[in-house]
Amino acid sequence: RSPASGHAMATTAAASAADPASDTPVKPASTGRRGGSIGAPFFSVVHASRSTGKKVQPSGEKFQVGGHRDASGGPVQNRRCTDFPCLLLFAVHAVAFWYITGLSFAGGNPLQLFALRDFRGDYCGLQKQWGSNLSLANYPSLTFSLNLGATVDELAQSMLCGSGATLLTAEEQAEACGSSSSGSQGPTNASAATAMLGRFTQPESVAKLFLPGSGSSLGPSSILASLTKYVNPFCTTSCSRNSSAMCRAYIYRPPPDATWGPYWEKYTSSLPPLTFQALSSDICPYPSRYCVPFPGLEFSKAVDGYCMPSLNSNVTEALGKDLTSALTGAAAFSLLEGLYGDAFAALGNLFQTWDVAVMVVFEAVVIGFVFLVLLRFFAKPAVWGALLSVLFLLLAAGLLLLVRSVQCGGDSFLDTTHLAEGFREEIEKQANGTLCTSEGGNAIRSGLAREIIQVLGLVLVCLGVVWGLLLCCLRSRIQLAIAVSQVAAQFVAQTPEILCVPLAQLVVGIVWITFWIGAASFMLSDVPSDYVPTTSFRTQLEAAGNGTQPGACNGQWPQGFAWQEQVDCQQNSSLGGLSCWRCAPPRYMMDCWFAYSFFSFLWHNALLITFGQCIIAGAVGVWFFAPKSDKGKVFKVTVSFKRAGFHLGSLAFGSLILALVQFVKWVMYYLSKQAKAHKNKVAEVVFACLGCVLGCFDRCVKFLNTNAYIQVALQGTGFCTSAKEFFFLMARNFVRFGTLAMLGAVTHRVGVCFIVLATSVLGYLTLEAMYPEVSPILPVALYGASAYVISRLLMNVFSLAVDTTLYSFIITEEMKHRADFIPENLKSFIKQRDLEGEPSHSSCCMCCCG
Repeated sequence: RSPASGHAMATTAAASAADPASDTPVKPASTGRRGGSIGAPFFSVVHASRSTGKKVQPSGEKFQVGGHRDASGGPVQNRRCTDFPCLLLFAVHAVAFWYITGLSFAGGNPLQLFALRDFRGDYCGLQKQWGSNLSLANYPSLTFSLNLGATVDELAQSMLCGSGATLLTAEEQAEACGSSSSGSQGPTNASAATAMLGRFTQPESVAKLFLPGSGSSLGPSSILASLTKYVNPFCTTSCSRNSSAMCRAYIYRPPPDATWGPYWEKYTSSLPPLTFQALSSDICPYPSRYCVPFPGLEFSKAVDGYCMPSLNSNVTEALGKDLTSALTGAAAFSLLEGLYGDAFAALGNLFQTWDVAVMVVFEAVVIGFVFLVLLRFFAKPAVWGALLSVLFLLLAAGLLLLVRSVQCGGDSFLDTTHLAEGFREEIEKQANGTLCTSEGGNAIRSGLAREIIQVLGLVLVCLGVVWGLLLCCLRSRIQLAIAVSQVAAQFVAQTPEILCVPLAQLVVGIVWITFWIGAASFMLSDVPSDYVPTTSFRTQLEAAGNGTQPGACNGQWPQGFAWQEQVDCQQNSSLGGLSCWRCAPPRYMMDCWFAYSFFSFLWHNALLITFGQCIIAGAVGVWFFAPKSDKGKVFKVTVSFKRAGFHLGSLAFGSLILALVQFVKWVMYYLSKQAKAHKNKVAEVVFACLGCVLGCFDRCVKFLNTNAYIQVALQGTGFCTSAKEFFFLMARNFVRFGTLAMLGAVTHRVGVCFIVLATSVLGYLTLEAMYPEVSPILPVALYGASAYVISRLLMNVFSLAVDTTLYSFIITEEMKHRADFIPENLKSFIKQRDLEGEPSHSSCCMCCCG
């Protein structure tokens, strides 16, 4: 006979002897085929149900020794597979996921998700473009050219409507200039207009663009603040340029759809052509209008092919000292360069100090383990100190506000003795303004402010009184919660290998998430050719919409964007005129295949987490019910791992429910984005609210699933039965669960903060000792982020151990027996009245005194 079976027989025999109300003695459980008695009562009921044809199900009653809910020997040893159809469903779903994933590799290009894009939506460095035959495979960098539409077009129209107005008839002037009066825009003669445009074409005049009061609407601040307005991003071979790059000339012409375009030709027929130097087609593979460099700017490579602008030497020499004083925009260029330089240096420091990062991760695990071990010693004073501190703060703050409300001018708080003379009378006098008349008036002059402070003081005092009553009524529950936390910390201290479970989950989760992101990127980037219209539109309103009306290019989410063709517009055959507004697709899109892949990701992720939870809960159960002398010797994690394999179907069932809730929640957020793209504010708010409601429901499902998995790990029942049994168990002990949840949340947050702070400080000291020349800002931030992830993993283990310990304690309590396996911190809570029968937990006396 194994020690476990002997222990179970002894405890059942002791329980039957201690239960005088039982007419029939409880028979000891027989040993199973594997030499253990644990779970034999359960299987006897199962066999009985099969022989009689009736299905016996637990009905929410308490645990009983010798009954079908006998758990005196710990977690059930002899197990069978539960919810096997759900495991088959998961397998079928997984096969479909891998099949869809394999098909997705044939389409899409993940590089589209982060490749640089030009003003037309084409991707730099990629050969295949959406709706275009232009190959940009040899143009990986993104730089900027002068946006003639936002700069020169405005000046040219001003010239035409100013000095050129005399050449136009009244009808022509109205068509070209709109409702503006003659001469109201821009310069009044051709020479002044030519001088203004010369700032864009003549190097010696470029600096005037950046001088305050230059007469131009452009300025350094406006250029930087609206960079996308004044420049065109385009793909190029490299950021650096030389004089040979300027080998094309562009003679300015208005956009094809400009109403004043024909009159510009008439106006400039007797003037020299307005000519710009443009980059060669080898550097800028676009029409010359899009390749005019912005005067006064030069570019250098920054991050991943992005070209960072800065003022060239000619401009800085012309500006002189004004560069740093008057021109804040020019200084902003240097600031951006400095930030990018610091970013590169910081990234280099991270690679240089990789060994410190590895040490810090190990230190975080050690610090977390030490915190959990020490928690068994300082949990009680820390919890009671925190609870009493809240009581003191509430009462002290309330009394201080009340004293302040009746304080006279010139008195200190110690001098205010009005409360001792009768608070009600003083309050009435204070309200009438007669209390401090002879003493210089009230310290707070406003009567309304005094009343508000009095109300706040009374509210705080009442809250303090209620808080104190709760501490008194829930004294035993708080002590039980503290003891449960101490026992859970003891389990972690005696089972350090349990920390390998979340770390293994982390490694597997990182591999799984990395693979899924890579596979999903093919689905996301496979934007169909008809996602946005391929035709052109006459107006910006039709293409891009406005604040209340969606456009053809951005009417669905993910949204595309509209851009204006300034060289080759299409003739609108139906409405007449030119259509120059075109659509560019978004980087990604979401279809039904991605939706299925995302749902599969949620299900896989939930199953991975729940499998670890079941292992931890089973290990806690094995440790809790083991004799005291064997608690540090029994194999807990490996045994629990093997037992969890029997319940993959139940774990898949619970994970499926959670994944469905999470999936619907994200669908609501998706529909909210779609409603926003359609400019439907009501639907946007409704779907966002539904997403928030489902987010709350998600938390409830996680809570129910976690505790159901504890039942699965201990009793070996299916998911639905386990969830139902936990519901009844929580209903019988809702005060205990509520108290433990409140204190557990505080302990969880304190543990996370302690591990993060301690790891960050220790990481900083380690970095300073090994690399004193390295800036510690970014490395220490990375250490803190890593410590946060590790602390969440470790504290989740502790939280699950706390819940399982409380569950195991309630099992022991409801079976009404004292066994030698109960930890010392909890043994004092199993009192004689528990052996004789415990009154209902719903009574007030039980709540306050039990």
